[in-house]
Amino acid sequence: MPMITEKIPGSLVAVIAGILMVKFLPLHVNTIGDLCTVSNKLPAFRLPVFSYDVIQGSLSDAFTIAVLAAIGLCFPAW
Repeated sequence: MPMITEKIPGSLVAVIAGILMVKFLPLHVNTIGDLCTVSNKLPAFRLPVFSYDVIQGSLSDAFTIAVLAAIGLCFPAW
């Protein structure tokens, strides 16, 4: 990654430059508020719906994650 100095990465400078350009130049930029409304309320609580098909479809993924976790425990990174 290119560095401006030893402690300031170039990507940080690019992000700050972009923020300043949007803030001070007459640019029209869509924000989240322009695209939709954001509620400040929590969603209503409801229990998830489980079915045999959903559980059966998730078993292969769960088994793969369990095997990878076991391998990670047997062969930790040095």
